[in-house]
Amino acid sequence: LITYVYLLKHDDTMLEGRINFTAGVCILCVVSLGVGLAPLISPNWGKFINQRALNQGHFGPWQVCITRTPAESLCGPHHTRFRPEVWTLLAGISAALGEALMSIVCVTLALTLSMMKTKLRVFCNFKSAIWTQATTSSFASFCAILSGIFFSLQGDMRSLGYNVLRGWAFYIQLVVIILDFVVALGCGIILHWGRSLGGDPTLYSRDPEGDHVHTITNPNFKESKSSVPNGHSAAPLPSPQPIILANGHPLKSSLKKKKAAPVENGDLTMANPGFNPNSPSFNRTGSIKKVRIQTQSTDV
Repeated sequence: LITYVYLLKHDDTMLEGRINFTAGVCILCVVSLGVGLAPLISPNWGKFINQRALNQGHFGPWQVCITRTPAESLCGPHHTRFRPEVWTLLAGISAALGEALMSIVCVTLALTLSMMKTKLRVFCNFKSAIWTQATTSSFASFCAILSGIFFSLQGDMRSLGYNVLRGWAFYIQLVVIILDFVVALGCGIILHWGRSLGGDPTLYSRDPEGDHVHTITNPNFKESKSSVPNGHSAAPLPSPQPIILANGHPLKSSLKKKKAAPVENGDLTMANPGFNPNSPSFNRTGSIKKVRIQTQSTDV
């Protein structure tokens, strides 16, 4: 068990193993709840024997019975003078409180197991469920221990000639103490897993190591080349974007217009962007007039 818990602690990918462990703790909780009902309703926590009156019987937290024959018993306070001490009543109250708390633990364990299987919230938050079951199981185990301690304080009634022996229900209560302690330990382990990174299955499954990351590629993507003839990429700085340098200076905007060609012979040339040399020419008949525009302020 220790090796299994160690492996589950150090391998966050073993979700199925954690589910099996939680299911085992849930089954153990149900067993503890069923076993704990036997001493709770039984009047066989102890036996009393009176050697002088030659009578004997058995008792529990709630009633006292005298044995007439091996097959016949009469229960009630008016059949015998033996009266249990207050410790026996406190033992029964502690056992009943422990059973009530353990029933809550069984319900929260079932909810936790359901959320681990479906990875969805079921009636409550996952963290609330594991905290509730861990705290409640600890109190249930404490109540079971108190029940055994209280009944151990039940002594003999030597003034009336009664000797007290422990009955089978008391020893079953000792078994319940062990079962409750194991359930509380299992709930503590589940709480430790739930508090760790990625322990809540109802949230987004986090992968800090990146072992289960999915890479999506675009087969049609082509890396574009640099449009700067003499440019090169500098070494990456703390900023994720590299700086493109050209001839030792930052690259200027590519949208800036190029400089006009120098004017030769003092003639001004104006480019026609819509000119097409393949377009048909116009044949004009008559005189052709040439116009020259001259200005001193601006270039035309």
